[in-house]
Amino acid sequence: MTAEQVDELGLPSAPRIPRRFVYWAVAGAVVLAVGGTLGDHLIDGHVPALRPAASASSTSGSAASTGSDGRFAPIAAPLGRFMGLTRTAPTPAPGISLTDQRGAEVSLASLRHKVVVLSFFDAACDDICPVLGRELNIADAALAARADRVELVAVNTDPLVTSVAEVAATSRRLGLAAKANWLFLTGPLSALDAVWTRYGVTVVVSKTSRRIAHTEVAYLIDPAGRERLSITPFADEQRASGRSVLSAQSERRFGLGIAHYARALLASGDAP
Repeated sequence: MTAEQVDELGLPSAPRIPRRFVYWAVAGAVVLAVGGTLGDHLIDGHVPALRPAASASSTSGSAASTGSDGRFAPIAAPLGRFMGLTRTAPTPAPGISLTDQRGAEVSLASLRHKVVVLSFFDAACDDICPVLGRELNIADAALAARADRVELVAVNTDPLVTSVAEVAATSRRLGLAAKANWLFLTGPLSALDAVWTRYGVTVVVSKTSRRIAHTEVAYLIDPAGRERLSITPFADEQRASGRSVLSAQSERRFGLGIAHYARALLASGDAP
């Protein structure tokens, strides 16, 4: 899907934003639909067709757990369906060259021979990011001795906050900072924009609240550097607080699912 072009709107004290960015004035918070569906006004780039996670109503006979906001989260759908998994043709993953939370330069090519779990976080990390952060912690623990062969890589999706200090602080808040296989990448806005475009990630910034919304998607890249699977992180948004929540049981299943698919790619180099 190609975004329509609109005129740039400036924000006080914000870095210069490319014309492809759209500042969408919403009378409240930015609306971000579960499964990565954004509003009609998006930056340039193709958004891959991703299947949303199964809902409780569409999973006949499935058990469901109740999240902290009282909504039902599916837990018994087949794993691939639960995670919104899509298999992709084994083509080389688009290149990435950015700076991690320690100030070191990192390229995707430098991670060859490892499985890469590539996700996208905004530096403020006040929406679904804490949920995905807990799932990545679960995945890392489940990988155990194999964790050193799986790199958990996040790319910053906040066009207003791009400093190394910010992604380092977010890494600490997520409980991932001490993990040797965690990389939170950032860089100049032009470099970030190029990565977002290559991976079909769209970004929306609220003109009024400055809250960030972005496509919810993660990719699993095999040890040969080929993009093999995409998954769709999801959560329920509480209307009162604006926080995204998911039951602990669903978080655990999603995290264990990440570990399962990463192990399969390590074992065979092929999508399971």
